[in-house]
Amino acid sequence: MKTFIIILIIIIGIVFLSFIIKKLMNNVKSDIETFKDELIKLGYQIKNDENRIGDLILIKGDEKYLIKFLKSERFAEVSINNKTTFEIKYGGNNDPGKPHPFHKFVSGMSTFMNYETTEFTKVVVVTPKPKKIVMWINENEIIFVKSDTKVYGSRIISINDLSLFKNIKDDDK
Repeated sequence: MKTFIIILIIIIGIVFLSFIIKKLMNNVKSDIETFKDELIKLGYQIKNDENRIGDLILIKGDEKYLIKFLKSERFAEVSINNKTTFEIKYGGNNDPGKPHPFHKFVSGMSTFMNYETTEFTKVVVVTPKPKKIVMWINENEIIFVKSDTKVYGSRIISINDLSLFKNIKDDDK
């Protein structure tokens, strides 16, 4: 009887965890789909990147953007340590001043960040909305990254910040 109860608890736990993981993944997909819908409303044509450097290509007239999605944790801080090293610090909730006890380094950004192009403006879109995005200038100095901040030839934005695509400037490329 004890074995049956233990197995039942394990099965319920696995089902519960798979449900939570599926729900979180659907939220990320939902955010990306909402992002795409908003861009279509702004008049952009969306294509998949056939070269697999980024995730999407946005085209509107002469403007072309190469988009790479960076999936982070809720209430995370995204830290750009250098051109190819992105760090996600998380676990601190949304409370101001609360430290982030966990961190992980993002793999897969080096190909995108090292890709040299004059045809596209490279844009990293962080999803879900991070608490903040910062970039280290040197070992003592950081800056807060906004949509108009150039980061090693790219732009880093939150998924809900479409100001880059609404305010087009010729010097962005």
